[in-house]
Amino acid sequence: MLKKIKCWLYGRLTRAEQAVSPSVLAIWSVGEGWLTDSKRYWTYRFHRDDRSWAQDPRVFVDQGRGMPNGEPALLKSRRYLRDAEARKLWLELVRKGWAPTPPVWGSDAEP
Repeated sequence: MLKKIKCWLYGRLTRAEQAVSPSVLAIWSVGEGWLTDSKRYWTYRFHRDDRSWAQDPRVFVDQGRGMPNGEPALLKSRRYLRDAEARKLWLELVRKGWAPTPPVWGSDAEP
């Protein structure tokens, strides 16, 4: 059974986008979303910018990886994308084999 994972994407997919990965849709909920590569080395964090959400929805997309022994995460990059661009990136990564994961860094990450 898939673990429920928070995701900013809930309710924003078209039918065509939903057809790409129905199993991923089963774990959506409002807030943010996390994807990890098949080696569980790199992680993307998608989280909406609440300040822009009402008029011009935008999403922060952070790429990084968790560090061992409680060290701060290594953040490689941050992008600030329109909602539609972020959804396309999410779906492209899922098509390439990236999978949803629980939070890797931040206050929601388990120690």
